[in-house]
Formats: sequence, C-alpha cells, structure tokens
Amino acid sequence: MHDLVEGQKFAYYRINRSLGSGAAGKSYLAEDTRIARMVLLKLLHPWYPLSDQARRQFFRDAQALSIITHPLLTPILDYGDRDGYVYIARPYLEAGSLLGPYGRTQYRPPLTVADAVRLTTQLAQALDALHTQGYAHGSLTFSNILVLPASAETPLIVSDAWCAMFVRKYGQPQSTPLPIIAAPEQYRLHTLPESDQYALASLFYFWLSGRPPFFGMPKEVLQFKLNIRFTALSRLNPAVPRSFDAVMTRALQAAPERRYPSTREFTDALLHALTQTEEAEEEDIMMEETLVHKVIVPPPTGNTPKRPLLEDLLAAMREKPQQEPRIEPDIAEPIPTPEPTPPQIPEPTVPYQPEPEEPPDVRPPLPPQPDVPEPIPVPPTEPVVPEPMPGPPTRPTIPEPHPVPPAAPNIPEPSPAPPAEPPEKQASLLVLSPYQGSHEIPLHGDLLTVGRAGSSTILLERDNLTSRHHAVLRKESGYYTLYDQQSAKGVFVNGQRLLPGQGYRLQPGDRITIGRYTLIYQQR
Repeated sequence: MHDLVEGQKFAYYRINRSLGSGAAGKSYLAEDTRIARMVLLKLLHPWYPLSDQARRQFFRDAQALSIITHPLLTPILDYGDRDGYVYIARPYLEAGSLLGPYGRTQYRPPLTVADAVRLTTQLAQALDALHTQGYAHGSLTFSNILVLPASAETPLIVSDAWCAMFVRKYGQPQSTPLPIIAAPEQYRLHTLPESDQYALASLFYFWLSGRPPFFGMPKEVLQFKLNIRFTALSRLNPAVPRSFDAVMTRALQAAPERRYPSTREFTDALLHALTQTEEAEEEDIMMEETLVHKVIVPPPTGNTPKRPLLEDLLAAMREKPQQEPRIEPDIAEPIPTPEPTPPQIPEPTVPYQPEPEEPPDVRPPLPPQPDVPEPIPVPPTEPVVPEPMPGPPTRPTIPEPHPVPPAAPNIPEPSPAPPAEPPEKQASLLVLSPYQGSHEIPLHGDLLTVGRAGSSTILLERDNLTSRHHAVLRKESGYYTLYDQQSAKGVFVNGQRLLPGQGYRLQPGDRITIGRYTLIYQQR
C-alpha cells in the first residue's frame, strides 16, 4: 500500500500529515469526519494485506483491548479494516513521546532516584492493567511512552499496546525489536508479561545512568543479556544506593521465571529499597544532630562555681606537678616500708611449716588482715566432704539431692526427621513446529493454556487445525494432567485421542499431537 498523503480519505478519516513509521506500521495525524476531531490513525502492517486468519485475530484482540480503560493507557477510539488493511485510532497528543523535543528536554537523564521510582511505578500500573486481561504490551519503547503537560498528576502515558506484538506474530515487521528493551525470549518470538517487566527495568536503568544496561552489536547485546552482564547502577551513579543493584539484577534475568512474579512486585521492590535508603539517611541526620548537641551543650555542673573551661585546665595542670615529685621517689624504692608482709618472712622457721592451714593463727595479731579469713571459708565443700566419709549413715543423705534433675524425662525426645524428598524435576515441552522449527518451553505454574489465541501460555500459531483454546495443562498432585477443551480437531497422546472431560497424566516421553504441532513431554 502506498503512503497516504495530505487530504486523502481513508475510511472515515481525512489525512492531515504523516507522523512516521515503526515496527508495527505507519502513523498519521487525521481528522475524524464523523465528529470533527483530530486523532492518530495507525495502519498496522501496511506493506501488504494480512491473511484472513490474522484479520480475524485482529478484530478479536482489538475488541478486547478497547474495553480496557485505565488513566495511564491511551484508549482505542476506533478499529477496522479497509481494502484488506487494518487500522486503529487513538487520541493525538501534541507533546509527543519521550523521543520528541519536549520529552528529551523534560526527562533528560540522570533523574533523581525518587523521580525515577515514581515514574516507573506509574508505568507499571498501566502494564498491570494489560496483564490482568491476559495481554502484554510487547514493545515498551521510548516512542510508545507519551508525554502529558507538566501540570498533569501522571506526566507519562503508555500507548500502542499489543500492536508490535501482533505484527510480529501474524506478519513481517519492517524492523527487529530494539536490543535496548527487548527481553531475551522475544528473540524467539515469545512475548510474556515478564517481557514488559524487562523493558521497564531497562527504562529505569536508563533514567538513572543515561545509558541502557546492554549495548553493542546486536549479537553482543544478546550474549550480554543471556549472561546478565551489565554494570551496577551504583557504580554509574553515586546517588543510587546499592540496594537497587539487587533489584535490577533480578528484573533483568534472562529466564522470565527468575524475574519478579509481576510488574507491580518489581516496583514494590524499588519502593522498598527507596524507603530503606530514606530511613537510613534520617537516622544519620538524627545521629549527627545528637552529636552536635552533645558537643555544644556542656553537662550540668551542679553548684560548682562558674569559671571558664581554660581556667579549670590551668588549675588542674598546676596541681599535677605538686604530686608528681612525690610519686617518683616512691616508685624508685624497691620495698615499701608500710607493707606488713615483709616481717612475716622469718616466720617459716617455726616447725609448723608442713601444715599450710596454720596462717589463721596469725590473723589476730595483724589488724589489717581481717579480709584474709573471708576467702578461706568460701570453699566450705572441702572440709564437709571428709566428714561424711567415716560415718556411713550420712552417705544415703548425699544421693537424695542429686536425683533432683529428673527434668530430662519430661523433655520429649525428638522424633527422627523424615527422609528428604528428592527435588522435583523440571518439566518442559519440546515443541516441534512445522512453521518455526523446534524449541523447548519450560512448564511453570498450576494452569497452562494451549492454543492459537494470543493469550495462550503455549502458543501454537499459524495452524488452522488448532483451536484458539485447544487444551489445558493442570498441575495435580505434582504432576501435569492434559485436558481437551472441546477442540474441533481433538488432542492425541501417543496416537490415542482424549475424550472430552477426561484427563491424562503426562509421563516423560509422551507425544502430544495438536493440529500440525507435535509436543514431547520431558522431565530433567
């Protein structure tokens, strides 16, 4: 299809001018002739008409998305097709996107940590509104984030949700996803809500550092993403606390199941890290204030005369030299005269030397030794022990207090720990596709949908023998059970067709046939 020119009519819209093109299609500023208002008209996949199957899917998804209303999502005003080409219409905003002049000036990095967390949290609310309805944005880039006037409570708004993802699934996009924001699984044409979390984390990283987390040649960028090799935010921006590095490491994991369970939980982790930082700063400020008060305010001195601190120091120094000369000769004397211990040295000549217990006889003549008898009676157990030895009747009285610790039988003996269960094996499906080759999908969660619908967990696209909601996998007692969702062509396991309402517990090596697809159940 040729580009639309100024004044040309397309359906109910009169073209004003072209606004540019992207991976999903071409955008025009147009006038809705029915109600005389300016809108943004977006033609999806205008380079050649889509198939009938893709057009039917477009109407189903566009109808579901037009019902979603959120203040941070641009609404779909109209959708339809004309001469085999599909289009959508949404409100037009003059400020443009983050790539426009106003967006580049107003949100030039690096932003403050508080502003970056606030904007990321607002965008996450819009993405959660899509995820709860079973859809993902698929291409959260700077061009798909529109800027509102500075007076608005929410200065950013998300636009063009699902458009690029639809074109990648059912057509041939003109350009590949940007390596800056695309999650690793999107290189395999598999987009999940966790892919939007990955793109939002990359945008948060850019706002604080002024650069994307991964950059280089396309092949190098993919390897960096798979190996999770990026510079920590705290090293690029000293204002970013280290607590944010752990949050970013989890949000930028290569495997979707290792990221946060939802985009909201990702932003909750950012808010928690920010709160911890603010509390730590408040504690530091309070500590500094208390230290300042302790230095400035002197302690109360009671009724002591008030005189300058310098005079106190001088007075103390004058007193010290008077005492120092008296101490020096005392230290030089080897044996002090007032000590009573030296006259006791000749007493060992008495024949009572073998008996060490006779020092108590010396106690009365020495007045300063009343403290000595106190440590002697402290060990009364030594004289008490020999007394019961000659008398046998005293022995039964000694064991009576010893059996007092019968508290041990009251303590229940710990039951032996049950044997550790072997770790649960990772289940997966090896998908043999006649259209895209083979790829492996790990199974996570208790409920997995299989079909041709865009919201299916296991997407089997481009196959007219596969129903939109063909089958479902339920995790029951730790095992995955396969059920047929009343599909038109049925579900076959090892050549046998499943009856409606009948489940089949999968075993490693089972071959599942759905339409032209073959799925092999594995456990590792």
